[in-house]
Amino acid sequence: MTSPTFRVTTQGLQPGYAAEPAADQLAALFKRSKDEVAPLLGSKPVVVKRGLTREAAERYARALEGCGCVCAIEAESVPAAAAPSPPPQAEPLTPDQLAAVFPILRRAAPRAPEADPVVVRPFAGDLEIVFETVTNGLVLRQSALRASLLSEDKLYGLAVWNLYNWVHPRITFKQMAIQGPDDGTGAARFFSYVELGDGLAASCLLLQPIWEALAAHHKGPLRVAVPHANFCMFCSADDKFVAAMMCDLAAETWAESGTSALSGLTYSVDGAGRVDVVPGAHLLRTAPPPPTLPVTASAQLVVPQLHALAGNAALLALSEDRLRKLQPQLFDAAQWPGDVRTKWLSNIRHTLGRGDGRAAAVVDAARAIVASYTDELDCVVLLKFDPALAQAHGWRDGTRLFSANSYLSRDGGVAPDLRPGPGDEGRWGNVWPLIADLLTDDAAGLAARKATIAEAEWQRAWDLGRRALADGIIPRDGRPVMSDQPARAPAAPAGPASATAAPSRTRAPAGKPARAQGTFGACVKNAAIGGVCAWAVWGAAHHVAEMPHDGLFYMACFGIAVFGGIGLGCLWSAANYLRGA
Repeated sequence: MTSPTFRVTTQGLQPGYAAEPAADQLAALFKRSKDEVAPLLGSKPVVVKRGLTREAAERYARALEGCGCVCAIEAESVPAAAAPSPPPQAEPLTPDQLAAVFPILRRAAPRAPEADPVVVRPFAGDLEIVFETVTNGLVLRQSALRASLLSEDKLYGLAVWNLYNWVHPRITFKQMAIQGPDDGTGAARFFSYVELGDGLAASCLLLQPIWEALAAHHKGPLRVAVPHANFCMFCSADDKFVAAMMCDLAAETWAESGTSALSGLTYSVDGAGRVDVVPGAHLLRTAPPPPTLPVTASAQLVVPQLHALAGNAALLALSEDRLRKLQPQLFDAAQWPGDVRTKWLSNIRHTLGRGDGRAAAVVDAARAIVASYTDELDCVVLLKFDPALAQAHGWRDGTRLFSANSYLSRDGGVAPDLRPGPGDEGRWGNVWPLIADLLTDDAAGLAARKATIAEAEWQRAWDLGRRALADGIIPRDGRPVMSDQPARAPAAPAGPASATAAPSRTRAPAGKPARAQGTFGACVKNAAIGGVCAWAVWGAAHHVAEMPHDGLFYMACFGIAVFGGIGLGCLWSAANYLRGA
């Protein structure tokens, strides 16, 4: 069977495009003179490239269309047999849907092959995790995951945070009393359970903060049973009697739930979020059913972490060829170890896919300076690129670009080159902007994402960018590995001459002490307070001298000392100011 090949042809200039700028862009794209690329803009069809795959042909066509050409993709050969059907397509998840995705525990079962399988994550025991939007009960499939440019790990982390954020203000722990063994005390014994409703109680097993908090109040690891989606029971594993009674009650629930039954096993959970299957502890202790699937012995829970949901997800794919041209050092094995490079590529790819898509504008084409806007802080980040790059892409003052942003915590404060505006959300202290126009081949997707940005945002990016330039803000290096790092002001030159340099203009003349901090009004105020304290001490001293030496006498002496100290301090401050006058 032969693979199909395609060719790309140009058929003139698109309406509304001027021939001269189009020729400049084509010359820069193919690194040829304008005379050599001129036939591409003529009315006759010209074959640009042959023998391409469909994907490569579409990339060529998008690049040419971005320069103003009318393009066509034509098949050159047809495979002998029908090609397999393409994977199902789906719309990417909206921000509202992403905020409503929860991890749901279900009983693991054999699955028949599907063209578009459900996203499933194995868990401990006979359980597995699926992902469902609780607003409409939509179970996520692989096509939606691909369209949203999310990995399964990222989806799991996001879903666990959503669950934790929803559960922690609603969760209630209750106790069920059972009659203890006949030990002469007559004391009742208890096991606990989660009351939550909405079929999410069992999914609380996935939340490490719950078990970390409960571990401090129970001896040994916790014994947990989840016989149904509405039940999550737990007790201390050290209390054998209570654990056995809890499992018996859970077994009844499990047996009565039929096809809705969840797990027939019991689990131990420690404060570190380790979930282990208790060996041989099936709820039906007398006659447990034969296993239908291999049982996973344990699982490690993830800590819920806040995820910044993009208000306008970028949804663009990374072109490693473009990244290599923009930052070739990243692909130098001598400078960047393989694992470091892999992590950077993953972060860049994720930010282009799920980052916050925002307006960016060229504010100084001659110096290749771009202002990237963020609505989270209501400000811009100035980015500096190679002027030759700006010239090759035809940037002009006001050229509109597209930025995919990730955000960094405000724990360390706000980055020094950012000036948060009145719309600052107060959540983030820094932004990592990526100019998508330089990193993706998806010209159609890029144009579609730009179309979602309001005109007011483009104007604000331009206005704030010009203001930042006027204020002397130093632009960051716009390449991806450095664009999250504020630029440093150039250091003053150091050398032997600095030792004999003339004194600074702000330094006080020699032989005259520097003026103490303060104002003349403060000096007068301090002198007045000192005078009042001196008068009070002088007057009180005459009366105290005639008093008997009892407790009141010593209290009066203490008061005189306090007033005297205050007066001396104020007079000293006033004197320091006058000495520097």
